[in-house]
Amino acid sequence: MAQYNFAPLAILLISISEMVPLLSQLFLGILGDFQENRVKHALCIAKIKILLYAILTVFLVLSPFSLVSVIMIVIINLISDTLSYLSAYMMNALYISVIKDNLHDAMGFRQSLMRVVRIVANLAGAFLINVISIQTISLINTLTFVIAFLGLYVIRHTLYEVEKRIEMSHTALSFKKYFQHLKQSLAVLLRLKDTVILLFLTTSMIAILDVSPRLIALRFIQQTLAQLSIGQLLAMLSIIISCGAILGNMTSSNLFKNIRFTHLLVFCEISLLALITSILCQAYIVIFMTSFISSTIIGILSPRLQAAVFAHIPSDKMGTVGSALSTVDILAPSLLSLLALSIASGVSVQLALIFLYLILIALIFCQW
Repeated sequence: MAQYNFAPLAILLISISEMVPLLSQLFLGILGDFQENRVKHALCIAKIKILLYAILTVFLVLSPFSLVSVIMIVIINLISDTLSYLSAYMMNALYISVIKDNLHDAMGFRQSLMRVVRIVANLAGAFLINVISIQTISLINTLTFVIAFLGLYVIRHTLYEVEKRIEMSHTALSFKKYFQHLKQSLAVLLRLKDTVILLFLTTSMIAILDVSPRLIALRFIQQTLAQLSIGQLLAMLSIIISCGAILGNMTSSNLFKNIRFTHLLVFCEISLLALITSILCQAYIVIFMTSFISSTIIGILSPRLQAAVFAHIPSDKMGTVGSALSTVDILAPSLLSLLALSIASGVSVQLALIFLYLILIALIFCQW
């Protein structure tokens, strides 16, 4: 895309099309809770996504790549991602009903699988974009949605039976009902006081780990470490954090199932304090070690917390609660990154790291 003069605009439009569905998750979660005939709707959404990407593939084959092509891609991505989130929150109660006896195991497997798929997809995308055409990539995208539809179609009868058993809202969604349902769902979540505190602490630590690579980039921007450029350093760090999270997700329900939440939180807080110290001291080996340890512990905590939450949430409120948690997971790291990077850019990286120190110390006091 770099050879096209509209490349900056294209990148902006694509970024917006990816952010809008993310930011609309809370609305989509509530909308999902009010849906009836969810399996039929999910199958319908899967068919719509296949049709959308088939249309896009034909369009890209028949016309030269231009700004119009980008706009077409953006619109279809926006619609597809929005429908995907709606389908996910709509089906959330059904899937949790199926796996409720092994909720912790299933949550850990799901999170680790999603991370692996994301890594493979990013690596494959980075490789394929240089060796095959955008039309072929669009066709591959279409085929992945066909496979997803077939998987859902195969298990539809099981899901129909589950759908008959779960509790769901049978009233039409209105402006008043929207806020009433949101209030009721959050009230149910807030009754799980200890779990909410653990969620707050874990989300805060995820946000600190998330902002650390950006601060590392600013701290080491003019240095080469052990023959590694800053780009290579950040790429290695990203791989290490992802591997740690996957390991944590996979071992959460077996190897570390007997370790208490509070102990894991303390270990993670100590590891993050060591990470910040290593960034200040420019000790890149310690940065790698503490990043891996922190991401592993967070990977252990995440499925446990999700299982603890959804085990106590009524099925007619799971979409709203799930979308609310996802929204917080997006906003908390983004806001902390914005604040820390503003301090780092406006004053100094050292002050931004001290700011993170203070947050971690405050979290330790909150825990005890």
